Amino acid sequence: MVEVDCDYCGSTVDRNPCELRRNKRTYCNSECMYADRREDRHEVGCAHCGEALTRRTGRVKNQDNHYCGPECQAADLNQQIEVECAECGTTLQRQPHHVERSERHFCDIECKGAWQSKHCIGERAPYWTGGSDSYQGPRWRHHRAKTIERDNHECALCGISESTHRQLFGKGLSVHHVTPRKECESWTEANRPGNLLTVCMVCHGSVFDAGYYTPGGRPMRSTM
Repeated sequence: MVEVDCDYCGSTVDRNPCELRRNKRTYCNSECMYADRREDRHEVGCAHCGEALTRRTGRVKNQDNHYCGPECQAADLNQQIEVECAECGTTLQRQPHHVERSERHFCDIECKGAWQSKHCIGERAPYWTGGSDSYQGPRWRHHRAKTIERDNHECALCGISESTHRQLFGKGLSVHHVTPRKECESWTEANRPGNLLTVCMVCHGSVFDAGYYTPGGRPMRSTM
């Protein structure tokens, strides 16, 4: 056992070394832990109405937009600005944060496929090193569910909730491999928690367009 100080009240407690390696902070008991969590908060403004909110430090670091509740989130997500389809030039309505995160926008999957067929070819194709493979490795459903649960059922890049995503797109959130599966030496490496990121349909397309799924690409954000 090792003597350490409680990170909340400063009292000396005995802890196993392996426990200290697992946990970033040490507490005497659950009362100190919950008291510290209640105080570990920052003030932020609602992205829609500007009302002052308090949020946990970790959430402030990992999430750009914060809302009073579902009503403000839905109202903010429903704001639209005009952009042009990169393939056919049709005027589209898109949410501001989607416009900021993606260089190109498309009417639908057909327009996106037509654009990619002309521009994402040869070495610019995501699967240049070997064709597409829908198999995601053993226990993929388990890894996918755990990743979405870890990310609080929200897109880790824009913060849209899974319920709102289903309302807007008719499907659940996706799980993205930060380092491409084809660059990993094993399924264990590919599907480790730190290599998986919960993303919405729009942000998933953005990380492809931004080159985050090409050899040597870097992740937008580390999750572990």
